[in-house]
Amino acid sequence: MNSRLKEAAKSVSLKDAVFILAAALIILNYIFTSSYKNIALILGWSYSGPVSGYFRNLTFLFPALLIYSCLACLFFLYIFILASFKDRGVSSTYLKIALSPIALLYLWRGHGEISTFVIPPLIVLTTIAVFFAALLKQQRTDSLSPQKDKAVIFGAVFLLAIFFICVNTQKYAAFTSFNPKDFAIYNQTFWNTIQGRIFQNSAYGSNFACHNSPFLFLLVPFYYFFPHPLTLIFLKIVFLSLAAIPFYLIARNILRNASVIPATIAFMFYPYIISQNISAPHEIAYAPFFILFTYYFYRTARFWPFLVFLSLTLSIKEHLSLIAVMFGVLAMLEKRKGRWVSIPIISGTVWALFSLWIILHFQKIYSSHPDAAWLIASFGKRLGQGSGSLINFILGANIFSWFSLKWVFMFFLPLLVIPPFLSLTGILGLPELLINLASDNLAMFTVPWHYNVTFSCFLIIAALEGLKKISERKEVKSLALNAPSALFLLTTFMSACVLMHAYLWLPFTGAFRDKDYVYALEKAIASLPPDAYVSVPPKAAVRVSCRQKYNLLGKGELADYILIDRDTSKLLSAKKIHNDYYTEIFNEEGVVVLKKR
Repeated sequence: MNSRLKEAAKSVSLKDAVFILAAALIILNYIFTSSYKNIALILGWSYSGPVSGYFRNLTFLFPALLIYSCLACLFFLYIFILASFKDRGVSSTYLKIALSPIALLYLWRGHGEISTFVIPPLIVLTTIAVFFAALLKQQRTDSLSPQKDKAVIFGAVFLLAIFFICVNTQKYAAFTSFNPKDFAIYNQTFWNTIQGRIFQNSAYGSNFACHNSPFLFLLVPFYYFFPHPLTLIFLKIVFLSLAAIPFYLIARNILRNASVIPATIAFMFYPYIISQNISAPHEIAYAPFFILFTYYFYRTARFWPFLVFLSLTLSIKEHLSLIAVMFGVLAMLEKRKGRWVSIPIISGTVWALFSLWIILHFQKIYSSHPDAAWLIASFGKRLGQGSGSLINFILGANIFSWFSLKWVFMFFLPLLVIPPFLSLTGILGLPELLINLASDNLAMFTVPWHYNVTFSCFLIIAALEGLKKISERKEVKSLALNAPSALFLLTTFMSACVLMHAYLWLPFTGAFRDKDYVYALEKAIASLPPDAYVSVPPKAAVRVSCRQKYNLLGKGELADYILIDRDTSKLLSAKKIHNDYYTEIFNEEGVVVLKKR
């Protein structure tokens, strides 16, 4: 064995040596850029304050040992595999391909948690193992086992849904739900509906004064039988998880081989899709299931099912009318028959005009609130500011903000940047991106928000079509890979790249629970009469939203009952309110309830 390894080592070319050195440097960079806290957690040390003295020496010693161990293992693996093939050129090429996932370590950004140190290497090592298996047995990637594929997809869908149901249950119990303000608005809207006040809420009177979303009527029966805020979250999680099914069908239609599994995983864990499992139950969060089925029937040229799902998609939110128009444009570019062009464009245009009329009509009835259809209101205000308004509109848009453009790049980075640009499908989501770029609100590109769902769905499909084109190029074939194997490796690499960007959404799954404080909040909320008009801090809004009227502290008049917590104690002077207008009826753990005299 020793002589064989020595002989193999001598055969390593300068080009191969440079490759392994580069791989080692990537690992070195990853370890040294990981925080001291991560290393301390790995070794079981406690960590507090600046690193100094003996602890600092240990933290430098540990990475050094780890680096040398990794280098030794990599080098041994390299020459051992190289020695296992008679054709040194092919084996060297395969080994470089298999070790290339090490470059993914550059894509992780730390958050001071143990997952920051552990998850990326696990993703990389798993991807390397998959690459070795695929390269050594290329023929297995040529065929599909639909039964096994479906079992994997349904298993992943089920586990992901259960995970996020548990996460949201814990966040709800700990008063840490993401965007509780909007969560409360949607819950009150549904609660009022089952009380006979159709889609009314305290924020802007009626949901139709903000969005034209008749789709929500389909969810009312579920809420009627289970009238609880988490019902809406659970329904949203179910729809988001089930969206993997139409995406799987689309991927199968595009790729037609074993690549559909990593492709579907890439969709399920794409940051701007998976993060919707944590956000408030906005209408658009239910949309991927319907959007993807619409595209699937478009792709398979089944007109009537396409029209049914396009109608359901339009009913979700007014701006989805732009998708219908873009389907007509895409059909025109692909030179399809007239009905594929005319009907989507006409239906999209009619729905957009009808939606605008509905929203403006309800805004007159309910004395339009600034939050109602704020995007339309924002665009109208910015364009109606007199001379030079168009120039000011453009200069004030997100497209002129470096911060926004950086996040636009983050859409493409998990998908390897280039593949989405090799397909026309991406134009279906282009209107949503353009709207967000034209807005002056930087929150449009925050990962857990709901503004980029449509764009994300079509971007991932475009990436798959782009990868298929890349796998068929002669440069790829020169690597001694057949096209199905090359496509499988590319989609697996993209899937791993998507997983490496988990740092964009994973921190939002946390739900720190201060038991005494939470217990005090729950007792305080229980002391509020169920029909009373109350003012509460944002984190408590969801818990009091099953009533006809409430408001947020600092957002309008003070109600009959006021709940003040640690976060809002500085906003309002509890002592002044108590002395002048209110009587204190509860005070525990910094949580105070006041009742109007």
